[in-house]
Amino acid sequence: MNLNEKQRDIISRLFFDLIKIDFAVLILSPFLRPEVFSWVLVFSGVIIAVVFLIVSLTFAKARSKE
Repeated sequence: MNLNEKQRDIISRLFFDLIKIDFAVLILSPFLRPEVFSWVLVFSGVIIAVVFLIVSLTFAKARSKE
């Protein structure tokens, strides 16, 4: 898939924003509402955030090489 620099920048920022949303929804919300706390949600949120971070850094690295 051939993407230009601007497209890579946009995708990289998108995934960074998704990390923030994921962190807020899946990781912080169970701590704010203890009655719905679930370790599964916390761990799945961390895993999803790590995947998004890897994708985002991959696009950012590809962008910086050009």
